Amino acid sequence: MSDNNSVETTGGDAGSGTPTPKSSDRVFPRWLSLGSFVLNGVLFLALVGVGIPVLAMMSAQAEEAASAKASEQAAIAAAEERKRDLFRDAARSCDLSLDDGVEVLAGGAGLDVNGAAGFFGGGATFADQECLLKELGAPATVASRMQGTRALDGTQEASWGDLIIRWTYHPDDGLDSVTEFSN
Repeated sequence: MSDNNSVETTGGDAGSGTPTPKSSDRVFPRWLSLGSFVLNGVLFLALVGVGIPVLAMMSAQAEEAASAKASEQAAIAAAEERKRDLFRDAARSCDLSLDDGVEVLAGGAGLDVNGAAGFFGGGATFADQECLLKELGAPATVASRMQGTRALDGTQEASWGDLIIRWTYHPDDGLDSVTEFSN
């Protein structure tokens, strides 16, 4: 007999007749092997089909994060530029310069105002100080407190937003102030 389903009798006990499968016989049916191959292929295509959009989404998220970081850095740079130019712009808006007793400190770190002295003259008037305070966004109460300062009061201070101002008054020296960033 030589069909594919035949069994040879070999080995074991001589003459026992124990059947042993031929090497061409499979433990699993062919359709099961083919089914596994197809199933693996479908799973692979499904993973690739899902994986590519997921990778694309992850790439888009990474681009968004990089864009957000760049926007944040640009905002920080703009804020630093605003800080650097704030005092200079206020002095220009009020048409004040060093000749008027108004000095923008190095790098825009602050604003030093030497007030007009009663006896010696020169320097920034109180109206000049009020203009600067308005340009810097100070509440009106700051100007009011400054105007009411006496020589005996010593150094006073007020803050608003991210700015702080310290001032002193003396009849011989006038109203002197330094405005700077509080942080």
